[in-house]
Amino acid sequence: MKPVQREKRKSIFTAEESIADSMGEYFRVVKSGDYENIRKFLKGSKFGKIYLKYDSPDYYGEKNNLETGLTGKHYAYIFKIREEFVLCEKI
Repeated sequence: MKPVQREKRKSIFTAEESIADSMGEYFRVVKSGDYENIRKFLKGSKFGKIYLKYDSPDYYGEKNNLETGLTGKHYAYIFKIREEFVLCEKI
């Protein structure tokens, strides 16, 4: 297990396999890139609901902007690691 990012209230780690008895949630990376790349990918995807997993000064405005036009049934979780956005789904 390797740390990718540490913040005040959360830390992000990466691993090749699931770690038995570890605390936290597991996510699978679907896509990464800049904000516009992620926004374009979401259109026509299986996702319908977005959860931003990073501090945003306009959380609800940004969330609503990303969710506009989405019709899927799956939940997307978007992390921001340095300047890159990482779109994930919970596993």
